Amino acid sequence: MSLEINLKTGLNILLLLGVLQGLIVACLLLLKKPRKLASQLLAAWIICLALYNIRIIILTSDLYKVFGQRYALLAPLYLNLWYGPLIWLFCQKTNQPNRRLTLRKWSHLLPGLFQFVYLWIVYLQPLKYRQWFYGAVHWRYIEPTMEVVATLSFVGYLWAAAQLIQAYGKRAKETHADPNLETYQWLKRFLLILAVFSLLWLLLTLVDVFIMQYQMKFIYFYPYFLLIAFLSYYIGFSTYFRAGQTIVAEVSQMQEKTTKPSMNPQQLVDYGQKLEHLMQTQQLYLHNTLRAKEVSDLLGINVQTLSMILNQGLGVSFHDFVNEWRVNHVKARLASDDIQRISLLGIAKESGFNSETSFYRIFKKFTGVTPKSYIQSLKKGETS
Repeated sequence: MSLEINLKTGLNILLLLGVLQGLIVACLLLLKKPRKLASQLLAAWIICLALYNIRIIILTSDLYKVFGQRYALLAPLYLNLWYGPLIWLFCQKTNQPNRRLTLRKWSHLLPGLFQFVYLWIVYLQPLKYRQWFYGAVHWRYIEPTMEVVATLSFVGYLWAAAQLIQAYGKRAKETHADPNLETYQWLKRFLLILAVFSLLWLLLTLVDVFIMQYQMKFIYFYPYFLLIAFLSYYIGFSTYFRAGQTIVAEVSQMQEKTTKPSMNPQQLVDYGQKLEHLMQTQQLYLHNTLRAKEVSDLLGINVQTLSMILNQGLGVSFHDFVNEWRVNHVKARLASDDIQRISLLGIAKESGFNSETSFYRIFKKFTGVTPKSYIQSLKKGETS
């Protein structure tokens, strides 16, 4: 028993450190200039997690004896109906920093607001009423219902956020030849981690309910609580240092409100040939910021029609179409011994690539080998 108490005390100290770190990061996000709504939404999410862990510390330590039921019972510290909507809104603003959130999107926070108001109303009642209400109503009916609703809500919003991120990544590739997808990849990892944590919580809950019959000791949940505390700290800090990065700032602005284009097979072939001729004569692929809108304007069509020509006529995306031209341009320059007077990275940038990382990845995608391996094969005369 003494060993368990000492272990619980040690774990509570670690949990408290995690809470303090989370609150510090949340304050940094809130105070960082220029003020960004995405950072503020994430800070609110981190604060909600910190409040939950404060509740755990109070309930499992001597603090409960100090505060007693008068201050701790039904304290509004467990706001789980805000977890999912805050993450979803955070992803919305990260992808579209210049677009205001509509009232309809803000309304997704209403269930959490009702939960918050409900807890405060009950918390402000006399202690005897709270004790009766907790045992007769809250513990039996309301808390289990909120747990189920919050779990389903979190999973649903996590899924919606994942679909949102996937859609923006796809759209960025369709409208930009070499989009900056670092934030896109980071958000995907972030949501994947949250999904793993959700599964872990579900597993612990199922074991507690169906195997342990609600008798599972709190100490077995501590690893999860600690991971949540330090996860919020990590996510907050990584967001703090990703100042201003978005998937593609103009993706949302480039979607034209037009009816779905219709073209017959011959038109697809004709426009495909015009597109190839345009790329060959004007070497548009050399522009490292080339967008689908620029190409469609030169062809006298809209972006949707250009996407149809590429997808149905040529069987490629805008991203792959332009980058294949760039790779072929690099190969031609390497074959002409340009590598003797300019670096490989210099050739890549002059061919339209924005970064060394994207160049290596795209070059290998189209050739099956790295640029350096390709150069070696040229020297050996193995590549035409």
